[in-house]
Amino acid sequence: MAEPKGKEAELIRDTFIEAYNRLHGTTYTPSSTKPSEPTDLLFDGSPGSEPLKVQLTRAVGDRESEFRHPAEVTRWVIDRLQSHLRAINSRGFVVSISVDRLPRTTDEKHRLFARLWAMIFRYLGPLGPPRSTVRRLHVDRYVLQDYQEIADFVSDLDVCQVEGDQPTSIISSSTAGAFIVDVARQAAISLKDKAERYRSSASDHVLLIACETLPYSGYDLRALEEAIGAQPPPPFREIWLVSLWGEPRADRAWPPLTVSDLAE
Repeated sequence: MAEPKGKEAELIRDTFIEAYNRLHGTTYTPSSTKPSEPTDLLFDGSPGSEPLKVQLTRAVGDRESEFRHPAEVTRWVIDRLQSHLRAINSRGFVVSISVDRLPRTTDEKHRLFARLWAMIFRYLGPLGPPRSTVRRLHVDRYVLQDYQEIADFVSDLDVCQVEGDQPTSIISSSTAGAFIVDVARQAAISLKDKAERYRSSASDHVLLIACETLPYSGYDLRALEEAIGAQPPPPFREIWLVSLWGEPRADRAWPPLTVSDLAE
């Protein structure tokens, strides 16, 4: 698997080191010395300090989860939504929804759907706008409160009135980009591969995992942190994620951030 090269690697490098310096209060800059195996990125610090060594890898695609995710979205969201709409005999609307990822536990999945249904149902009942009115945008504190809890999973949700009195239909996507996926799982696979390859020789390296199929979320960071914590300690001094989707960002996934880290 080819690692990032050229301009892509440079942007990943710059995004990472800016975030690393901000977190640690350091002043590392890209080194003029060419790194050698197993180092992919090398940074010089203040005079007399050790250089910062970084192993760069891509998040590994997982075909099992790529096929599993759409089926899980259908089971936990689309089928249940269709059932609820039929139960209230909803007519004259179209519901459009894009689900990027799902929570991991059954309880979390139930809570996600409950929030979704609360948001949708609010605009399907007889207290909604008259049919001659087309609402282009409406936000209230209830919508904001509900969406805050599902924003890591649902990228888009629309409820639209349409002409006629046909049963309410659903337009759905199991990911914003038509492919997915489980970003934390991809990152964990990459970590496992690198840890097995380099073992103790990686102890002075930071592992930087580039997430390319989807931008990672705070939920992905927490999920990866939990996955790492459930295994023997990784050989790397730190593990970071980086994404170039939208606004480039980099965040430390391990060790977990402390209160003092967040305050600095």
